[in-house]
Amino acid sequence: MNIKYLTPVLLSGLLLSACDKMSASNCSSEVAHKIITKNLIETVEKKTASDKYSDTGEFIFDKAKIRASLDQLQIAIDSVRTTKEDPDSSKKFCSATLKVTIPTSMLSDADQGRELEHKTKISEAARELNIDNSINVFTKKDFEYSVQPTDDGKELYVESENGIWVRLLHDITWSALLKPKLEEQRAAQDRQNVQEKQEVASLKQEAEVSKLEAEKLQALQEKQEADSLKQEFLKKQAATSSEQTKVKIPKFKDYPAEKTYTGKNHSLVLDEFSKQFKTRLSDAIKNNKPEFSGHYIVTGWGCGTSGCNTGAVIDVITGQTYPFPVALSSVYPVKPEFGDSDGQEHIYRLNSRLMIFAGNLEGMEQGNGEDTIAFYEFKDGKFVLLKAMPYGRKKSE
Repeated sequence: MNIKYLTPVLLSGLLLSACDKMSASNCSSEVAHKIITKNLIETVEKKTASDKYSDTGEFIFDKAKIRASLDQLQIAIDSVRTTKEDPDSSKKFCSATLKVTIPTSMLSDADQGRELEHKTKISEAARELNIDNSINVFTKKDFEYSVQPTDDGKELYVESENGIWVRLLHDITWSALLKPKLEEQRAAQDRQNVQEKQEVASLKQEAEVSKLEAEKLQALQEKQEADSLKQEFLKKQAATSSEQTKVKIPKFKDYPAEKTYTGKNHSLVLDEFSKQFKTRLSDAIKNNKPEFSGHYIVTGWGCGTSGCNTGAVIDVITGQTYPFPVALSSVYPVKPEFGDSDGQEHIYRLNSRLMIFAGNLEGMEQGNGEDTIAFYEFKDGKFVLLKAMPYGRKKSE
């Protein structure tokens, strides 16, 4: 899942000179690097905090422990290159090497915690994410981000993609913090196993002396078998009930689009909405091709807070812009039945009028911490809600 952050910072509060302001808008800007680091840590903290309860609702650890663990990480951005400069604005596109150093004790705790959960080591998890690893240092080349100051030079906007890093650092933090709890559970299970073996041995010994005691042992074994059969029956019954209650969801094929437009894109038509985002919308219609409902371009941007996203679709034939029906945040990977591209906030197809929004949708909060999956048909220039339901994600997803 690729997560983009668009974060402004007030440069005036830093008392920068004219030269300093220009430096702050460069790819090598220390201010930009601090913003990237801050956003990465805050996103990992938020994701880890959302998983702080066990499946039974038991409290495992609080934000203070999460923050204390994340404060130990050392994040560095070097080998910075400016890959592109927008001729129509002051925006610069950057590429660098992102390096995160994990304390060896924390990494060891994470590996031990994952072993208790029967998961692969952190180094193998990093390899699956194409992140290089040397002992306790994790490195990713070609880390992409952009910097752009406002026209008055008082604010700096930084946009970066941290998806794989959020996943890796969350796994490390979560497993390291969970290790003591897992060890406690393992010890309790070992004690219970020893106790059960002792009880069985005692029953067997007494059965040799008394037929009555032997019958008690047999009764205990029969009860265990009966309980096992009962549990198996309840599982099958629950599985059957779950299959019966599945809800039919809209399919892309059920909402076919018009024939794909291959002509020249119309220039952007300005209205009350498009004037607010003129630069981004103009850039999108200038450089992109239709990707939704036959002749529409999809573009998005942040909406002021970490993780918040919104956007619009643009008709390349008329140049008209139509805003998304909702803003969303706190997005997690989309389940396979909702689309082929895991991790996208908006799922859509060139040949279909159906668009899927997944996440913490504005106005559709579930009230129980779950995200929402919402299905919209784009018809006659409007997004029409077809169905919305709890996302029901689990920690393992």
